[in-house]
Amino acid sequence: MRRGFLPVIPMGLMLPVLLIILGLIVFVPVLAITISPELKLLFQIAAVIMIFNWVRNIVGPGMLTYAIAGVLIYIFVFVLPQFTLGVYIVWTIMGLGVFSMLFWGLTLFRMAG
Repeated sequence: MRRGFLPVIPMGLMLPVLLIILGLIVFVPVLAITISPELKLLFQIAAVIMIFNWVRNIVGPGMLTYAIAGVLIYIFVFVLPQFTLGVYIVWTIMGLGVFSMLFWGLTLFRMAG
């Protein structure tokens, strides 16, 4: 009896297939904000709030917070929004532990034979 994570894909190709799937997971939202200005605006608003809160938690309240947050917001939200969204998606996936579940599944459900 053959067991496997995905019995259709040989075990040697499982990691490249997972990397391709991860690339698609990152690419689809990036393509969506490139095509739709409404989604881009929604992401920019959320990113501004996240970056400002992150800087305020690290630096504390004050003028230095506004200066650092302003520079980071300009670079990551207005100049590089696609890069920022891609990094945010990968960070979220890592935070949820999806990578560890995938690799655990690869080692647990090895193809027999």
